Amino acid sequence: MGHVQPFNIKIMAIGNEDCGKPNYDGNYLAFYNAIKERYPTMRLIANCDLTTHKPAQPTDIYDYHIYTNSDTFFNGADRFDSFKRGGPAIFNSEYAITEDAGTGNLRAAVAEAAWMTGLERNSDLVIMASYAPLFVNVNDRRWKVDAIVYNASHSYGTPSYWNQVMFSATAQEADFLNYFTLNVNGSGDGHAIAQRGDYRAVRRADGDAPQMAVSVTSSEFNPATKQQKVFVKISNWGPSAEINTIITGIKGAVMSANVNQMTGSDPDAENSLDSPSIIKPVKLNASVAEGTISFTAPMWSVSVLEVITQFSQN
Repeated sequence: MGHVQPFNIKIMAIGNEDCGKPNYDGNYLAFYNAIKERYPTMRLIANCDLTTHKPAQPTDIYDYHIYTNSDTFFNGADRFDSFKRGGPAIFNSEYAITEDAGTGNLRAAVAEAAWMTGLERNSDLVIMASYAPLFVNVNDRRWKVDAIVYNASHSYGTPSYWNQVMFSATAQEADFLNYFTLNVNGSGDGHAIAQRGDYRAVRRADGDAPQMAVSVTSSEFNPATKQQKVFVKISNWGPSAEINTIITGIKGAVMSANVNQMTGSDPDAENSLDSPSIIKPVKLNASVAEGTISFTAPMWSVSVLEVITQFSQN
């Protein structure tokens, strides 16, 4: 393949969307055993989703695909929170909202962001994930939604693409030194945030569904500067209310706090080749006063708060 040295592949999938097809189980097992014999440390991905299929063979990782509507995505933000640990890991190799997304609108992106907070919170179990599909030529569209749309001379990213940019830039996993309290809309109903299991549901007025989903990540603590970055991601999905967010009790001195935020008044808004930046993240300053951080997550918004904290030099 034009590559002199081995590729050092550590994970390999056996097939794609082949579960249930004739002979897949037998073929899978034959490939699994042959690969393990030659490469015993290779981790292999089975096509069968073990949430709906019983494992018929040894499984290191299993593939999980989901294409559906925004309501299912948002309300599935806690999908993996209660999954048992100790078994095969999960690769969410294909996910996207397709049923009420137009050709890539804000509504879909906000709900997908909620789903992604669940992937982050459960990254000990869901070890990999990828939005799909990635590219489409506007003159040969064969799928409702794609992250990047182009023609011969121009391109743009859908709101779902900007989700990937915002999350990937803050996809940290390190010892979490900060534990703090998140209050919303001045209710005083504080929620202690930890690195995992920090799903926060703020109910709509009609009580039908949660409106907000949260995940928290942090950078490695820098012993030289005594600083650490903390990232709080918030998806506010739905038309009921903006969310006034207040964070208190954070450890260390707050050196700075800013918000990368994507929002719009019309949940059906889309970018286009002529108007590529209708829905795109903008950087805002969060308010910081005596260690308390506050900002507003508007209706139909994805917000990524970045806080730099300074710990004592002693």
